[in-house]
Amino acid sequence: MKKIIIFFPFLFSLNVTAQIIEMEYDSETRAAYFQKVIETEGKSKEDLYILAETWIKNTYRSPEDVIKAQIDKTMIRGEGFQSNGVRLTGNVYSDMIYMFKIDSKDNRVRFTVFDIKAMTDFGRIEVSSYILKKDGAERSTNQARYVKESVTSHANSLALSFENSILGVSDTEDEW
Repeated sequence: MKKIIIFFPFLFSLNVTAQIIEMEYDSETRAAYFQKVIETEGKSKEDLYILAETWIKNTYRSPEDVIKAQIDKTMIRGEGFQSNGVRLTGNVYSDMIYMFKIDSKDNRVRFTVFDIKAMTDFGRIEVSSYILKKDGAERSTNQARYVKESVTSHANSLALSFENSILGVSDTEDEW
């Protein structure tokens, strides 16, 4: 019984600190995307832009290849890749390629992951085609659930990493 009591406070603390961003779909194209706005009291758009550049440099192996566009120290658009990022069936995974966009304004920054595709033998396939029926309703198949869960997990991991970087939260307890 003591183990259950100790577990519950931990469970509630996770719900408070980590906000899950849900997959959304573009109303016209039905393409999947994730978006998070982070409020940052006292940080200018220029400061946020520099922090975003730093996050990209710390997150990706070749940041110069990742960044595809930059506009006036307010927007960065990049392309990312995740090996085995999309779970298609029980043990079958596909590589994932995605775009991200970081928009900064004074005291807030918006992080968006979009144009998410599974890289298969048949080419690059928009992940929403695995999840949505032709009428726009979500499929109730295992494959749809696997794809949505794996893509959502990666997008949330990226968003949390980005948010921690912007807010100055350390990923480790390593103090020198």
